[in-house]
Amino acid sequence: KDQVLAVLDERTYKLNVQGAEAALGRAKVQLADKRKDLDRFKRIAKADPGAISQASIDQAQAAYDSARKNVQYTTAQLNLAKRDLEKTTLRAPFDGVIADKFVEPFFEVARGQKLFDIFIEGAMEAAISIPETEIEGIFVGLKSEIRFPTESDKVYSGVVTEISKVAGTANAFPVKITIQGD
Repeated sequence: KDQVLAVLDERTYKLNVQGAEAALGRAKVQLADKRKDLDRFKRIAKADPGAISQASIDQAQAAYDSARKNVQYTTAQLNLAKRDLEKTTLRAPFDGVIADKFVEPFFEVARGQKLFDIFIEGAMEAAISIPETEIEGIFVGLKSEIRFPTESDKVYSGVVTEISKVAGTANAFPVKITIQGD
């Protein structure tokens, strides 16, 4: 479990993080400038009422609010870039053995593409169908409980090991669960 299976070229993702950090720095500088402008306008208006119009103060307030929202936005962009960088490493979701490899080193892969078959030695698999309305909450590595009709009083532990990208009969997606232990 957690063993590195594949690594994406992270150079682009590192550059995205650097770009987002720079954008956040720029946004923070703009926020500080807008804050100074707003404070200066308010100070002048307090010291000499009528020297600055209310419209000018309102514009400075709007510019400050916009700069503050821009800092929030660029912070979110930085967090997304960091998350994407972290996802450049594919780790095994459970202990097992690579039974089959579907890509070669340095091949370009698509999102959701099957890379490996990983099997737990001595484990059984259960094939089930998940309705399209429920498939969104299912992911590889999800722990599950299985009951068989012939042994309804016994509960088996399992883990989702494969999810089809294509719906089958009745718009249900085929899912494989590897049963662990007894």
